[in-house]
Amino acid sequence: MNATLLRLYRDILRVHQQKLPLNHRKLGDEYVKAEFRSIKKATSPDILEMFTSNWKQYLQILQKQEADF
Repeated sequence: MNATLLRLYRDILRVHQQKLPLNHRKLGDEYVKAEFRSIKKATSPDILEMFTSNWKQYLQILQKQEADF
């Protein structure tokens, strides 16, 4: 996993910890981990760019939300 994806992955998990209630966090963390594991095999720059863009949008949405617990 390149440095950009690793940073994004860590940022998402950190925001999950800050913004999501425990039951949602567990589900969200499992999903994020599975998605980032699966992208390790991708070699197409277009797929990697789309993946990164979509997860950055998700992170921005979470960062704007109030903590829900």
